[in-house]
Amino acid sequence: QEPVAATHQAWPSYGEWMDRATRTGLQSVCWRRNLPVGDGSEFTHVRGTRPFSDPATPDLVVQHITRSDGPGRINQGFGWARVDRGGILHVTAPEAFVDVRGDAGFESHLLVVPYARARSRLEAATGEDLPHLGGDVHGQIHDDDRLVWLMRALQAEAEAGFPGGELTADGLVTTLLGQLLRLGGLGRPSPRRTGLSARQLRNVEDHIRAHLGATISNAELAEQAGVSEFHFLRLYKQATGHTPRQHVTALRVERARGLLKSQPERTLAWVASRCGFANASHLTRHFKAATGLTPGAYRREP
Repeated sequence: QEPVAATHQAWPSYGEWMDRATRTGLQSVCWRRNLPVGDGSEFTHVRGTRPFSDPATPDLVVQHITRSDGPGRINQGFGWARVDRGGILHVTAPEAFVDVRGDAGFESHLLVVPYARARSRLEAATGEDLPHLGGDVHGQIHDDDRLVWLMRALQAEAEAGFPGGELTADGLVTTLLGQLLRLGGLGRPSPRRTGLSARQLRNVEDHIRAHLGATISNAELAEQAGVSEFHFLRLYKQATGHTPRQHVTALRVERARGLLKSQPERTLAWVASRCGFANASHLTRHFKAATGLTPGAYRREP
């Protein structure tokens, strides 16, 4: 099914996007509460007649899908995840466009947390640079009893007007963030996350993003990390869970998604050249593997 979306542009906050989605009839808001924690976090109960895609926002959104009337799929750049029932959770990454497909009604409770405020706490807890929480968190549908319990506890607090005040609300959100770190293998100490430091990973990431349109070799990435090429491949995968090539390809697809929408008059060959793909066929192969769509089909979406 084609996704329903009012816009593909980035929005200043998820709350503002929810206002737009409600005004245009994509969903109805049963109730909405600001958490008494002073950072703009909120908890919302929504219903809709069919799923719809979300634009990129700077917020982390934890969605407890309490009812799903049929199957659907979600992809925010980490691969497709299937939604086929209620009682499961999905976590939207900050600054990620969420491509949603399906035609069944749904009901959800949403915890919306401004990620800029949460990020410093998460990075202090892990010692890692965390622009998001990774594919193990954002690329999966979660059936996790602890996460469900925490979302239900927040729901009960919100429905009662947060009688426990800031202490209870902040404690539940902090515990929930810690559970997301655990699911992502990001807690400290973690045997998976060894090797390159946060500073080394940041240097590598900055170099990749600055040269996405050019050829990027493992040797130059190793130089950015200050280690030999032989050791770099092993240390990078230990630190991130994927290879440098996989990450470069994912970022190139992410850039292509933006250019396909923002530069509709440009040819696929032009988009491919700006994203580091050899040609339009090379772009199409990797784009379809990551999104389930050809670049042309993605560009034609509303």
